[in-house]
Amino acid sequence: MSWLPAWLRAKQPASEPLDLSLVPDASVDELHRQAEKFLEGTIEFAVASDARAASLASIFGGASVAIAAAAATLVTSDETGKYSALISAGFVSALFFFAAAVLCARGGRPVSFHAAGYQPRRLQKSAADAKWMLRYVTEDIQRRIDFNAASLERSARLTRWGMMVAISAVPIAVLIFCVAQFGPGLCSSSKVPRGLAGAGAPLATYRAR
Repeated sequence: MSWLPAWLRAKQPASEPLDLSLVPDASVDELHRQAEKFLEGTIEFAVASDARAASLASIFGGASVAIAAAAATLVTSDETGKYSALISAGFVSALFFFAAAVLCARGGRPVSFHAAGYQPRRLQKSAADAKWMLRYVTEDIQRRIDFNAASLERSARLTRWGMMVAISAVPIAVLIFCVAQFGPGLCSSSKVPRGLAGAGAPLATYRAR
């Protein structure tokens, strides 16, 4: 993720490692149960986040293709100059929707993620001491939760920026259309009333004297 700008990167959790060496055994059992539930909750959040990002990416991508195709149709028409402002606005909005689709797709891409539970081979050496194993597992689950939380934050940030870019596509396209359609005529003297066009001449002459 080093190619992303700093404002799109998720900050890694700075929490200290969990130490349960002084916690009673009964409390460790409850902490382990709560930790497993929380870890499973991060997985459910991840599935919903990926589904939302994929849905938004398909919507924004489809909008980009449709708008670009409409603008390309106007480019190939016989009256391209007549629709130049509309073509410019169309391609700009298509570019914004495409960027939004890329951000959302990036937010929902497959990444490393910790699942609940353990492979038996990882715990077989410590299974002789059940109390110690439960403390180790609970501490390790906290590390897994921190890792999953950072991944969820990164995905949410990319998806959120994708939505913001898509929302800004419409007003920016309208602004581009207005500038391209009416911008050149606003400063031309032909649009100024004849009575006002020479209103400044006497004042300029007076100042010259």
